[in-house]
Amino acid sequence: MNEFPNEFNESITIQEHKDYMWGFAFKEFFPYIMRSRLAERSYYKPKGYAGDFLMMEHIYKDVAKGDGKFGEILDGWLMQRPGCEAIRGRRVLMKQQLEILSKKRLKNSNRFKIMNLACGPSRELFDFLKECDYTDKIDALCVDIDTEALHYSNQNVNNFPHSASVRYMTENLVKWGLGKVSHDIGTMDLIYSAGLFDYLEPRLFCKLVDKCYQHLKPGGSLLIGNFTPYDDMLLMDHILHWKLIYRTREELVELFNKTKFGKDITILSEPAQVNLFVLASKN
Repeated sequence: MNEFPNEFNESITIQEHKDYMWGFAFKEFFPYIMRSRLAERSYYKPKGYAGDFLMMEHIYKDVAKGDGKFGEILDGWLMQRPGCEAIRGRRVLMKQQLEILSKKRLKNSNRFKIMNLACGPSRELFDFLKECDYTDKIDALCVDIDTEALHYSNQNVNNFPHSASVRYMTENLVKWGLGKVSHDIGTMDLIYSAGLFDYLEPRLFCKLVDKCYQHLKPGGSLLIGNFTPYDDMLLMDHILHWKLIYRTREELVELFNKTKFGKDITILSEPAQVNLFVLASKN
């Protein structure tokens, strides 16, 4: 089962037949694969995209759910695939970066201002705040197109005592990146995003990166995630219909070289080496 997508793809020797054959495979698998909670939500996309906040919560909890015993077994198998491992791993990576970058900036400042783009449940932010002993110096702005995601985060994740200022804002970040909407949000010490940029084609990617540059303080940081090509791409694309724009380290460097940040960036990764992160500074 682990090798099926790649072996099946390699067996299709005529390129023009690939879409047809994958469509046939999906039709045959559909009644069975949809018994998995993860597969069902990925395919039907009730929020319009696969990686919504409830999908993230399901993957974070790592508890298999599905229709009957087979559905649970299949869901459990999918939850242990490298893509889901990467999503859980990036939560830890981002929490660690929030700690590292905030401590560094607070050596010369009394406030640390964060903007979280396409925030979803914002688990990594509150993981950071839960262990932070200087939350009174933290200001966070969490932005998402989904008002329900913001309400969920505020009610179910932001549910422990801390002294940070946490604000929520509903906005279409593509429109914001293109300058079609504007907000008086000031400048930030850190702007970060886990799961937005690998949905954006190159022009929008660069536009949004440059918009972030404008809203960073001198010396401020941008941290953005992007899945890199890996073995389960075919499973994600053709069976789960969770389509991303995969980018290698070299492609990310090339894209950033077209932005105001230039190519002086650092590439990080969670342990599975599937979800890359670009860390760039406004120098």
